[in-house]
Amino acid sequence: MEKTSDISYDKVRRRQAMSQDQVRHHTEGQVNAALAWFSNPQGTIAQALELLDTVPPLVSVSRLESVSTATKGISEAEKVLPPLRRVTMMADWIDNQVDERKPALSTLVVEQRYKSNILSHLLRSRIEIQGEEFNEKITDDFHLHQILVPAVELAQAIRPEADPITASPAHNQANITGDLLVYTKGKRERGYIWVAIEDKTSSVFAKHQDEFLGLIHVDPFPFPKPSEMDSAPAGVRMWIQIWGQMVTYDAYFAKVFSPIGVLYIQRQSNSDELLVSRLYDNLDGEVSRTLNLILEACEQADRIATQALTIPGRVNRIHRLVHDFILNLLNICFLLLLLLFRLWAGRRGVYILQYGHATFLPVIKGTVGGTVPLLPTVFMKWLGEGATGFALGSLSGTRRTFLTVPVAFRMSPLYMGLCPMGQQLESS
Repeated sequence: MEKTSDISYDKVRRRQAMSQDQVRHHTEGQVNAALAWFSNPQGTIAQALELLDTVPPLVSVSRLESVSTATKGISEAEKVLPPLRRVTMMADWIDNQVDERKPALSTLVVEQRYKSNILSHLLRSRIEIQGEEFNEKITDDFHLHQILVPAVELAQAIRPEADPITASPAHNQANITGDLLVYTKGKRERGYIWVAIEDKTSSVFAKHQDEFLGLIHVDPFPFPKPSEMDSAPAGVRMWIQIWGQMVTYDAYFAKVFSPIGVLYIQRQSNSDELLVSRLYDNLDGEVSRTLNLILEACEQADRIATQALTIPGRVNRIHRLVHDFILNLLNICFLLLLLLFRLWAGRRGVYILQYGHATFLPVIKGTVGGTVPLLPTVFMKWLGEGATGFALGSLSGTRRTFLTVPVAFRMSPLYMGLCPMGQQLESS
């Protein structure tokens, strides 16, 4: 098989070898084809994909000097994730999705109101070199504008009655670590995350690809203990980052993107196993594959919502609610005992329950004067978030208190403590 970096490099060489007349001829042909699709009342999704699926080249960092090959470290939030049990190869699952949808997309006419947004992508050159990949920000921008946004525009045209779909950097979504997200804004705090995306530069992926892919089918997955996370091998850390995004965002589909290799990932509801596609070593076809990933994520959510309205679905929902109520009650009793022990020891703070682990954060700084509550307080009212932490308020009542919690515990389901009003908690 031809190496991925060579495929991209061949595109660069072919573009550099083209004369001005050849470039002009190619550009005119692309523009004419785009305008013909736009003006055709019967222009289809498949016809737009045919023009978009040739992805322009990016000069791979693996061919540049003095670029970083280091992977991200493990965050505090990732250290308390539920363990990933297994990564399993399901090689052709995304190809099968593409093939199944081809007949429908070949006859699905795009409404005129969506064509202008799609046309802007069709008019972009598919042969011009997109720069040099010196850092991950360049990788993110390339992936976002050349592949993700066109796929999102097409998905919106396919699902005109659905709420708008957006692709953007993950920092726009509650400051949680990540690269890119495909999501729909909604009443839930973070909206609905359809696809979580982990981008890697070519240099990082090339350096750790063998170790990363070598962990597929390892059973059980070598998920490290919290104390061993910082020293975990790079390949393990990469899988933990992907797993962490899917768990944190409650996402069932993910994508690992590098200009020299792409993987598509899915997991079933409440499963601790990831199903991963084969490695795609050519970016051509990426808009089609990404479009099908987004559609599969949205359609799965539709199926779950429909199932919830059936009698078995309602019974299952009631069962989960009762189960969660009992579990939450037991957790509160457990934390109450821990708090009373801490109070007896002369320490006040908050216990945070996160993925089955109870962490005690003592008070280190008071921001507003107040009296110590005589009874434990459950903090479940969201007040806001900053760069280093977020604020929670107590449940409504006569005794209103609030505290600041380190951002690493952003996704914890239960905060319960004995502390003065307006306290900042120690983060370690």
